[in-house]
Amino acid sequence: MSGSNFSILLPLKDRANYTFRFLQYLDWTKFPYKIIIADGGKDKGVENFLSNKDNLPSLSYEYIRYPYDETLVDFYNKMTDAVSYINSATVSVMDNDDFIILEGIVKCLQDLKENPQASSSRGAIHSISISND
Repeated sequence: MSGSNFSILLPLKDRANYTFRFLQYLDWTKFPYKIIIADGGKDKGVENFLSNKDNLPSLSYEYIRYPYDETLVDFYNKMTDAVSYINSATVSVMDNDDFIILEGIVKCLQDLKENPQASSSRGAIHSISISND
């Protein structure tokens, strides 16, 4: 499976625990696609964690630190710049509280390949509950 035809753009603004959970999940699944992380948060913990690639050895990611997203203009400037890092034919912009299943991405990419007139593809959206236990 080639990782060059899809990537994730992950814009961040704090909520570090969600970011750690999301990226550790992708690392655990041995996610084969590139992740572009556009961090506009105040929390330096994410930056410190991602500066050591050994923390997520199965992931291919590029971490970009931006000024704090204090306003929507700051956020839009971050996003305008972050898209310049995308080198894949397809991309998904995701939040750090989203979860994806690799098999679904593979099916969506196949659907897009078989239907070149389509501009997007997606699977089902399901809510999950996480117990405090």
